This record gives sequence, C-alpha cells and structure tokens, in this order.
Amino acid sequence: MKICLTMTGVIRPDIDRVFLNIKNTIKLIEDFGHSCTCNIMTYDTDKTAPLKKLIEDSGLKNINFYSMSHIEENIGSYKNSYRMFKSNEELVKKIGNDLDEFDCVIRHRIDSELLKIEIPSKIAENVWYAPYSFGGGMSNDPRKIFDNIGFSTPTVFKNVFKTDKPQWFDGLSPELVLKNSLLFNEFESRPFNFKDKLHQSNESSCMGVPQWSKRDRVFHYEDKWLSK
Repeated sequence: MKICLTMTGVIRPDIDRVFLNIKNTIKLIEDFGHSCTCNIMTYDTDKTAPLKKLIEDSGLKNINFYSMSHIEENIGSYKNSYRMFKSNEELVKKIGNDLDEFDCVIRHRIDSELLKIEIPSKIAENVWYAPYSFGGGMSNDPRKIFDNIGFSTPTVFKNVFKTDKPQWFDGLSPELVLKNSLLFNEFESRPFNFKDKLHQSNESSCMGVPQWSKRDRVFHYEDKWLSK
C-alpha cells in the first residue's frame, strides 16, 4: 500500500527525540510492507533548521519538511484544537495534488513514536479510522474521537482537516472538534489497533498554550483501550 505519513506539531522534548520519532515511525510502516512518504509540518523555532539538517544528513528518503509561523489566530475556546486542524490543513496545501496518489493518509504527531499499527488491506471511503477517545478508566467516550493518530483516504483526510467551519470548534478539545468534523461530513469512524508513545516535556505551556500532558504516555488500543 502507498502511504502518506503526516507528522505535525511542536518539536519537543528535543531535536534528537523527534528525529527518532520520525525515523522509527517510517521504519515501522515500511516493515509492514508498505511504501511510505513522510510529510512534516512544524513551527518556526530555533529547533526547526537543526532538525531539518539532521534529517537531510541522515540519508532518510522520501521526507518532505515544511514549517510555518506560530499560529496566532484562534477559533473556539481551546487554541490547541484550531492549531492542530490548521497545521494539518496547511500541510495538505503544501502536498497539493500529490496527496491523491496515495492509498492511505495517516495523521500522526511529531512528538510521538508509532510502536504498532494495523491497517486494513483496503481503506474505505467516507470513513475516518480512529477509536473513540477514553472516558473514565479505560471506557470509550462516543462523544470524542481520539485525535493523536488516525487515517483515511486522501479525500476524507482533506475534508476532515478544515478550518472554515467555526461551529466545529465549539468543543473544548481536539477530540470533540474531530467528532464535529466527522458528523458534518457524514463520515463514519472505525477503530483500529495501535500502540503509540507520546514523548513529552514537562513545561506547563508550549508556545502560549497550556499543556494537558506533562509526561510520556503510551496509548495502546487492542479492540479496547489498554493504556492511556
């Protein structure tokens, strides 16, 4: 399968860790027999140019690296939601018509390392693959769609990550906004099994936005939530 891996977000906790996230996530996808092109969108900081050079010097293939200015504008009550959608929307614009050449587009965070993923042999149209997010304990919360990782066809991906619908951003988290997007587009959500490690720094805010997680976490879904 021809896969477009998108990795967006802030370069943290440090350049070396993010480089390993990129390298190891690409390798995992390729080890399952897929071809993988990685498209990165991060923000312009003092870490951006060194990370880009590290990738170029490493010899890793099929990586397109983009960066953008810090997103000052906001829609809704929680800036991280708009920032996540806007960065993915801008990355789609950078990739352009080439996105349509892929069988599958994966949404993934740049501060996370993919440890396991199960991708069906055929990606259904009008479906966003991601489990419900978690409620109390390990229970599912059908009001929210887990937003750290997901995948779809190129057409679905382009329609999910848009910022021209202010009503989507009434939710207090990206998970609620993602659910609003799927409802508006009349897309189905389907869970898939994966294991993903979030590598965090412990600052209380990042680029002016309060951080909900200040520690490393492993998100593991295997027909149900096993860790979060």
